[in-house]
Amino acid sequence: NAQVSSLATIDSSFIKIGQQTQIRVVVDAPKDMNISFPNLQQGDSLTSGVELLQVSKTDTSLFGEKYRYKKDYLVTAFDSGVYHIPPFVMKVNGNVVSQTRELTLEVLNIDREIVDGQFEDIKGLMGIGFDYMIILWILLAILLIIGIVFGIIYWMKNRLKIIVKNHQ
Repeated sequence: NAQVSSLATIDSSFIKIGQQTQIRVVVDAPKDMNISFPNLQQGDSLTSGVELLQVSKTDTSLFGEKYRYKKDYLVTAFDSGVYHIPPFVMKVNGNVVSQTRELTLEVLNIDREIVDGQFEDIKGLMGIGFDYMIILWILLAILLIIGIVFGIIYWMKNRLKIIVKNHQ
């Protein structure tokens, strides 16, 4: 239908196994048409090997004399290969009015081979360096506090001596 236009875009057409990418479908349609997107839900497959992780609510806005509908689909894949994601088909009252183009997603192997049952840390353990300057600053702070305390005690003793002397 010439009155309805649909476009699907993908954030990244190359991901590593297990990474995620987002597909956005944008549909422009006249105000009087009630467009329905494909009935897709979390856990569905867009094609064999491409899993749907999240489906956003449809965002509707006025775009000139038409409504613009946007919907986002977060997808992932756990096998390397090239996947052809079929067109998203838009319908009005069950009749096809528009569809997007096919998208391609290439899923690449991670950098090292995975051996079943063996797990590795993402990064190696890091040691915590010991900083002797911290100990020096702590000791200086303690000495300063002790000096202040003794200074106050000395001042109070002398003040007390003066007060006792003046009362005699």
